[in-house]
Amino acid sequence: MKPAMYFRLRRRHAGFNLVELMVAMTLGLLVSAGIIALFTTTSRTNQVQNGLARMQENGRFALSRISSDLRMTSAQYCANTAGTGTLTPNGMQAPLRAPMLHIRNFTFPDWEGGALSGDTSVPLSPRYFMQGYDCSGTGCAPATPAVPSGIPAAGTAEGSRVRGADILTVRYLRSPGWSVRECNFASKAMTIAPDALSPPLDIASGDAVLVSDCSNANIFVVAAAGNVVTPTALTGDAQIKCPATASITDPRIVDGDPRIFNFRKDFVSVTYYLKIRADGNPDRPGRMVPVLVRRESDGTGMREQELAEGIERLDFLYGIENAQGQIAFLDAAEVNALTSCPAPPAGVALEAGCGWRSVKSIEIHLLLNTVDDIGVAAVDSSFRYSIDGTTIQPPPATLPSGLSAGRMMRREFVSLVSARNFQ
Repeated sequence: MKPAMYFRLRRRHAGFNLVELMVAMTLGLLVSAGIIALFTTTSRTNQVQNGLARMQENGRFALSRISSDLRMTSAQYCANTAGTGTLTPNGMQAPLRAPMLHIRNFTFPDWEGGALSGDTSVPLSPRYFMQGYDCSGTGCAPATPAVPSGIPAAGTAEGSRVRGADILTVRYLRSPGWSVRECNFASKAMTIAPDALSPPLDIASGDAVLVSDCSNANIFVVAAAGNVVTPTALTGDAQIKCPATASITDPRIVDGDPRIFNFRKDFVSVTYYLKIRADGNPDRPGRMVPVLVRRESDGTGMREQELAEGIERLDFLYGIENAQGQIAFLDAAEVNALTSCPAPPAGVALEAGCGWRSVKSIEIHLLLNTVDDIGVAAVDSSFRYSIDGTTIQPPPATLPSGLSAGRMMRREFVSLVSARNFQ
C-alpha cells in the first residue's frame, strides 16, 4: 500500500481530539443542567400547587363544618323565640324561650359551671346553649365557667391543645322527634305515634326527654313502656301540663303539633378546638402538626373527630345585640362580661354570662398552612391574619403555638355565620 493512502485511512478512522471532546462534554453538561433545572422548577411548582389546593380544600371544609353547627345553635324544635318582643331604639327584640327543667341537679356532660338545677324546676336559659373561650399562650378567658371537661391543656407535645387557639361550644337539638298522639290528663302518660318519616322510636326508662308544643317546652325523666312514656323522678315542685290532650282544659295544643325528643341522646354539645398530633408522614418522624377537632358530647358519651390538618390559628368574634338593640363584635371574655343584655326569657333572671343568649352572628377566623414544607421564598411565606392587624409579615421562627414555622405558605379563611335560632 502506498504511504499516502495509508495515512488517509488512519485519519479517516481516528477519534475525537481533545477540543472536540471538551466541547461535547460542555454541551452535555449544559443540556443536563437544563433538564435538572426544568425538573426542579416543575417539582417545586407541583409542590406549591398541591399545597395550595390542599390548603384551600381544608379551609373550605373546615368553615363549612363549623358553620353548619353554629347555625344549629339553640335549636329546640319550634319553641326558640317568643311571639312577643320588646321595642328598643334600634328595633324589636324577641326574647328566646327557655324550656322548663324538671330534673334534679342537672348538668351537661361537658359543663364545668356546676349544676343548673336543684330540687326545684327552673327554666333552662339559652345562655347555656353557647360558650366560647378566648385563649392566649398562657390561658383562656373567661376563667369561669372552666374550659369543658376533657379538653387537653395547652402545650407542644402530641395530644396537647394548640396554644392561643380559641375554644367554642354550642348546644342544640338535632332530632326531628316523634309526634305525641294522646295523653292521659291525670297521669300525664303520653302515647307516641311515630310516622313513616320519623326515626325508629328510641326512648327507654330513665332517659330525659324534651316535650314541646311550639309554645312551651319541658324537660324531664320518663318511665317507658312501648310507645307510652310517663314523667318520673320529677323535682319537688314540678307542674307539667299534659301537652297532648285535645280537651279544652288545655287549649294550647288544639292547633299545635306536640312532639317528644330524646333529650339525653339528641341534645348535643359540640366543641371546636385545635390539637397537636404527630405528622402521619413516615418520612418526618417526630414532626408535629396542628389539627382541627370537632368533639360531640351527649348523655351517652363523648366522641372526637379530626376534621382538617394544618390549621394553626382559630379565633371567633361574636356579634352581640345589647339591651338598646345595638350590635357589636366582641371576643369571648367580653361577651361573658356583658351586662347590658336584652330582656331574658320568661322566668329567667338576669344571669351571669347573659351575653351568650344575645349572640346574633359569629365570625370565624382560620389560619391554614400547606402542612408540608415546600421551600418557598420568604416573600411567598409572608401572610396576614386580620385578628393580629392588617400588616403582612413573614412568620416568626417559632409560631404562637410553639411549633416551628417551617417553609410553608399560609392563608387566612374568614366566614360570618348567622345564629338563626337566636333571632
